[in-house]
Amino acid sequence: MITPQTIEQIKNRIDIIDVVGEYVKLKKRGTNYIGNCPFHNEKTPSFTVSPSKELYKCFGCGKSGNSITFLMEHDKLSYVEALRWLATRYNIAIEETENTPEQKQIVQTAESLHIINSFAQKFFSDQLFNTEEGQNIALSYLKERGFREDIIKKFQIGYSPSERDILSTALLNNQFNKELLLKTGLVAVRNETELVDNYRGRIIFPINSTNGKVIGFGARVIGKADECLLVEGYTDVVSLHQAGIENVVASGGTSLTSEQIRLVKKYTNNLTIIYDGDAAGIKAALRGLDMALEEGLNVRLVLIPDNEDPDSYVNKVGATAFQQFIADNKKDFIIFQIEIMLKDVGSDISKKSEVVNTVAETISKINKAEDFTKQQDYIKQCASLLKIDEGGLTNLVNKYKRDKISK
Repeated sequence: MITPQTIEQIKNRIDIIDVVGEYVKLKKRGTNYIGNCPFHNEKTPSFTVSPSKELYKCFGCGKSGNSITFLMEHDKLSYVEALRWLATRYNIAIEETENTPEQKQIVQTAESLHIINSFAQKFFSDQLFNTEEGQNIALSYLKERGFREDIIKKFQIGYSPSERDILSTALLNNQFNKELLLKTGLVAVRNETELVDNYRGRIIFPINSTNGKVIGFGARVIGKADECLLVEGYTDVVSLHQAGIENVVASGGTSLTSEQIRLVKKYTNNLTIIYDGDAAGIKAALRGLDMALEEGLNVRLVLIPDNEDPDSYVNKVGATAFQQFIADNKKDFIIFQIEIMLKDVGSDISKKSEVVNTVAETISKINKAEDFTKQQDYIKQCASLLKIDEGGLTNLVNKYKRDKISK
């Protein structure tokens, strides 16, 4: 612990204009100095420093204090770290006494947090440069924005993968204390005991103190569309990419698999299927979508008009009109399914019964707890479209859910 004599010596040597002037461009006005506040964005200076009182005050955001509190607030330093910064600044030798057990614990915790942050920074950098996801999603994005690789490395920029707990697992495998991990803000607790990563699918920017230690992180969501467009053919993908629409994948003409759906869910919860408007296209679009509902995806469907496919249509109307068509013509998968099936029903009661059962079974696939409200909304909408009792449809949906559980 720094001795009181050393603290007093440091305080006597402090020049607040000298300290604050390291961070803020100050101009003399009367007996005081003014400048733009470093704690909030402003164009008209409201940050005032009084050399006679050794105090600063911002009349915009209300921040105030002395040289020591300024360093603590601006550089996120502890009281002791701020004193050491000032001692180095004014070439003052520091005398210390033995720390109490409580003080030792505080110092030890702070050092542990710095070690965890340092590990996380290296982890994020490795994910950015040495993994397929990092290179394809984050590194390519940074380079498209004009950032050179040497600058990316200089600023220790990294990438946090979209996987739910990859960082948490790495930290626990390296024997870091769980309680300390929660203090860093890098991870959070779900379901009372499960650790999950906080900044998934984001570019990570480390924040360093003046002594070079990582004291925190900033995260940026990558500027990609929060939607996956699914088309049938490979040429559709290439044509859409060429038109600047890059959030698109192809099923290759086959039914969706559970593995493909989970892969989509790693990047977005919104799946929009774009297929030809003919009978074969409609049939292909409906295959495998129950699995998408089970995984909690929001599934929409768009059918391309006039006997076109996505490839020919985007070349015909252009990227802007194509994207507008998609936005204007998305249909909810379950509602679309009802509309298609009801066209063949007519007055046939047995066919209508088949439709009701099919719809109820589809709705029953939405079985996650967090999707309960969505399921209730579907029951209400579908009952109205089918012209049946809402309570009866609810009972039928619950029957299919019970049958699934019993199996």
